[in-house]
This record gives sequence, C-alpha cells and structure tokens, in this order.
Amino acid sequence: MSLFDCIEYIRKEGRVLKEAPLVLAMVFVFGVGVSAMYYSDRVDLMQAENARLSQALGIERPEVRRPLIRLTNNEIRKKGINAVTVIRSIVSYHQDQEAVLNSKLRKREVTETHYQELLKQEKKRAEEELTARIKVEALMILDELGERCPGTIRKQLKLPRINPSDNRESSVSMYRMFPLDVDFIAPSLADDIDELVKSLSDK
Repeated sequence: MSLFDCIEYIRKEGRVLKEAPLVLAMVFVFGVGVSAMYYSDRVDLMQAENARLSQALGIERPEVRRPLIRLTNNEIRKKGINAVTVIRSIVSYHQDQEAVLNSKLRKREVTETHYQELLKQEKKRAEEELTARIKVEALMILDELGERCPGTIRKQLKLPRINPSDNRESSVSMYRMFPLDVDFIAPSLADDIDELVKSLSDK
C-alpha cells in the first residue's frame, strides 16, 4: 500500500468517526421516542382496564362518578344558576332569530324553501353553541343536584332518570340519551336544573 493510499484510508475513516456521534445521537433519540410511545400506550391500556374493573366491582372513587361532589351546596347552586342563565340566553336568541325568519317569510322576502334552509341553519348554529358552551357542565350539574335533592323533587323533573338493572350502577339521566335539542331538550334541562337549585338546602 502506497503512502497516498494510507492517507486516503485515514481520511475516510476519520470522516466516519466524526459522524459517528451524530448517528448515535439520532439512534438514541429515535429509540427513546419509540419506547415512550409504546409505554404510553401500555399505560393508557392499563388505566382503561383499571377503570373498567373498578366500575364492574363498584369501587370507583366518588369523584370519578360525581366530578362536582366536593362543591358545597352554595357553590353548586351558583353553578346551576349560571348554567340556567346560559342555556336560556342561547334559547332566547334562537327564538328571536326564528321570529326574524318568520317575519321575512310573511313579507315574502324569502321563499318557503329558502326559509326552511335558513331555519335549519339557525337551529344547527344554536345547538352547536349549546354543546360547545354548556352541555357537559350542565349535565354534570344536573347529576350532582339530583344526588343532593329529595327524591320527591326528582320525580317532578321533565325528563327523569333511569334506574339500571344492576343496583351497583348509578341511575342515568335521560338528558344524556338525547341530543341537546334547542326547541325542547335544552329548555327542559334549564327548567329542571332551576327546579333542583330551588329545592337545594343551604347546608
């Protein structure tokens, strides 16, 4: 091997050695990322299985089934009043918009077909606003108030709760079984929360 060959060999090997730390670092980062994804999935599966078993055995923590259980009666009352106000304001605005559309139809500013399309769009807009702003919170408030108020009051609600066949499970509100319809379900939900809030004790 000539001197030139030796120098060329050293030059090539030197470049490999210089690039080796970068390659090792990339391999390490990739390995850590894959491991994190794998173990994250495993943790999620274990948590889901634990939740399923806890529910099946009836040993769920109270705050899992009742997220608002730690609130005082005054605190849950304030949340209930706020939910009622939000729901009724959205429903009221929707009704105003319907009145505007009805007026346009009577004045023949829109055709019947266009009127129906605009009415459908307005209803969709109102129900999307209800879902985005208040639906989840309102249902949690309704459930918590239902646990705290007398059974005689719960029986007067517009949509009652359904008792499961398994006594270890909690009853389910019928409001969770239907979309939050702006013309009937949402106003009824506001009325029922209002009724429960009024019957809540000050303790």
